[in-house]
Amino acid sequence: MTTRFAPGTLLRTRLALVAIAWLTLTAAACGGSGGDSGAVAPVIQVALSKDGCTPATITAVAGETRFLVQNPTSSSVNRFELRSGEKVLLSLTNVLGGISRGGTVTLEPGTYVMLCAGGGVDGRGEIRVAE
Repeated sequence: MTTRFAPGTLLRTRLALVAIAWLTLTAAACGGSGGDSGAVAPVIQVALSKDGCTPATITAVAGETRFLVQNPTSSSVNRFELRSGEKVLLSLTNVLGGISRGGTVTLEPGTYVMLCAGGGVDGRGEIRVAE
């Protein structure tokens, strides 16, 4: 007895196998050359308010860090900057009420300034980074 397949079934099966093999090889190639390539950067959440940055003081560990800046209600404070001295490391603008924005930076040990500003408010916060 001979089994018959619908037209194109064999071709679709072969294409699916080729796609799976390609994805497997691509994923293996992206694995990196060492270290903890599966590590996820920690997230620091900052909320903008009429008074500036909340929380105003944050402690973190050195390394790649993701910032998620949220503006739950403030219509005047709409900008976030992370600074090291005079150098701006991360700038998120137009973070209007109800909007979140994010960015990733690599933090070295030391103290950084957060600026949550807009509408005449110059709210500053501080991030202390340990090794």
